[in-house]
Order: sequence, then C-alpha cells, then structure tokens
Amino acid sequence: MISRRRTKTLLTGTVAAVMVAMLLSACAPAVEPEPTPTAVFASEEEAFAAAEETYRAYIEAKNVERKGEPGVNSSSFLIGKALEGELASVNRRTEQGVVLAGDTRLVSFDPQESNPSATSSEVAAVVCIDVTDTQILSEAGEDLTPAERATRVALRVEFVAVDQTSMVISNTIAEGVPC
Repeated sequence: MISRRRTKTLLTGTVAAVMVAMLLSACAPAVEPEPTPTAVFASEEEAFAAAEETYRAYIEAKNVERKGEPGVNSSSFLIGKALEGELASVNRRTEQGVVLAGDTRLVSFDPQESNPSATSSEVAAVVCIDVTDTQILSEAGEDLTPAERATRVALRVEFVAVDQTSMVISNTIAEGVPC
C-alpha cells in the first residue's frame, strides 16, 4: 500500500512536471500559419484598369519621345516579345533612314481576357489607336507616309503584373481589323 507521504511526493512531482512542461511550451515560438496566397489584383476590374493605365502612359511616353523631349523611356513599359518587337522596329527604321513623327491617341481599350493567379496576373485587351497625326519622315524631312494608310489601328496587347498596382506590356499583336 502506498503511504500518504509517498502519494503526496508523487502528486507534487507530477504537478511540478506538468507546470514545467506548460512553462516550456509557453516559451516555444508559436507555429506561424502559412499565408494564404492572394491574387495580385483584388479584382479583374482592377487588373484591367492597371493595364489601361499602363497603355495610356506608354502612348504618352512614345509621344514625348517622338518630339525629342526628355521624359520616361517608353521601353520601360515593355518586356519580352513586346520589347523585342519595339527594338527590332527601331533598328529597321534606323536602317531605312526614317523616323516617326507626331502623336498617337488611344481611342479605345477593350478588355478581352484575364488570367489572375496568386503569383502573377495576366490580362489581354484590344486597343484602338488613332495614328492620324503621325508621319513617316525621311532623314531630310520628306513625308513618306503612305496615302492609303489606315488612320486607326487595332492591336491585341498582353500585359503582365509587376506588382499589385502596375503592369507592363508583354506582347503586341496587330489584329488586322479596323477599329
């Protein structure tokens, strides 16, 4: 039979061990839950608005560049195929000895598709730009703009998110349709 003294000693030891275990567990860092990935943009509308803002800023930067004024480098709005295409176009115009002059204007921005994810966001839109006020000029300043050139051009433009507020243009494809 267990004596009272021995029972008291066992009970005191057990209580002490439980208290030590509780104290030690309180000192251990809590396990942080893994954050739940959230979409780059809160909504599809926000993503399209950021894409449109990006394209408008790009058009404005191109217009400033054509005037020879200092400003934002329009290439900073481009990555991937869009940047490669722009650089190839600049090289082609340089080889041909022609420059573009005048302003373009965004007539419409028509959202097409969105592919939001937790790590990136991609959207595509069809834009219609008015090129009425642009000209193709020779090095001597002679207007080489084709008379039959369309005054409005439709392009499919693809964008990818840089962060939760801005996008860059990743690809531009001529639609071949009037706008």
